[in-house]
Amino acid sequence: MRVLKTTVMFAILLPLVFAERLATDRADLLSNSSSTGKSSSKAMWEMIAPAGAKYTDVSQGELGTCYFLASIASIANMRPDLIKAMFVGHAEQEAALRNPVWQVRFLLNGYPTVVAVDDKIPTSGANKPFFVKWNDGDQVWPVILEKAWAKIFGSFKGVEGGGIAEVFKAITQAPVEEIDHQREQKSDYHTRKEELWHKMSAATTNHYPMGSATDDPNNPGRLAAGHAYAILGVVDDLASVGFYVRGDKRGVHVYNPWAANQYNGVLRGQNKEQGGFYMPFEEFLLSFRSTTFAKTRQGYSLSHKTFTTSGSQPQVQKNGFVQGQ
Repeated sequence: MRVLKTTVMFAILLPLVFAERLATDRADLLSNSSSTGKSSSKAMWEMIAPAGAKYTDVSQGELGTCYFLASIASIANMRPDLIKAMFVGHAEQEAALRNPVWQVRFLLNGYPTVVAVDDKIPTSGANKPFFVKWNDGDQVWPVILEKAWAKIFGSFKGVEGGGIAEVFKAITQAPVEEIDHQREQKSDYHTRKEELWHKMSAATTNHYPMGSATDDPNNPGRLAAGHAYAILGVVDDLASVGFYVRGDKRGVHVYNPWAANQYNGVLRGQNKEQGGFYMPFEEFLLSFRSTTFAKTRQGYSLSHKTFTTSGSQPQVQKNGFVQGQ
């Protein structure tokens, strides 16, 4: 796992020809609202919809950040309040449409760290985001979060490839557990299977964000290998969501951050143009390498202190700033 860099505090100037401003793109879309059929009100470009962030807002672009996008999609599904809480001073920033700067709060290395980013992002020739895109509406919170994450690591290139656990930890600081499916081990298979189901069922009940990763291209679900997915929850009986199977009837609801369904397993007839799909629990267990949980709790509080390991006086961290530096 990479070491989180917490010293980057200034905007990154990207040497990209396609850099445009969301504000410009916003104005272009508003001016063409009559042709798109969408309202030209300010609400069209809200950071987060009044109903809250949702997992379908996330659509991966040309950057290998599936682990990050699967993580924030899962958090948006289970705990949208945590996504909203990341945007510090959101109401004041929304008024500055001409030169907006967003402050995003992560919990890096155990304490709050505010990352400020402007609205300049790489775009295609069609003036659309080249990396993560807005989807299922015009909420741009995934775009801002991906840029802030890239800033922490120094560049967009610096965040290609990573783990779900590090994102869950950096956003929630909740206890994080990763379970290896250990598919190659035949001993105690039934016990391990039932233990995983118990944890996933409890996570669904308790609204714990979950994510899973694939590795084998020959997995039963024919899912993309080396890819991360958001786990939206589990169901005890797939018949409750319209699928009838023999044997084990338990199912898992999965979201592909590509916002497209590449699943080709036993549950046929699912919408290929949307990222969400169901699969039987047994098929899920064999298709994915691991599952990660963030054990968030409503109303929890975070306390933090930092002590040096050398020097005569310890430095104590308070309110996100280290005293004595």
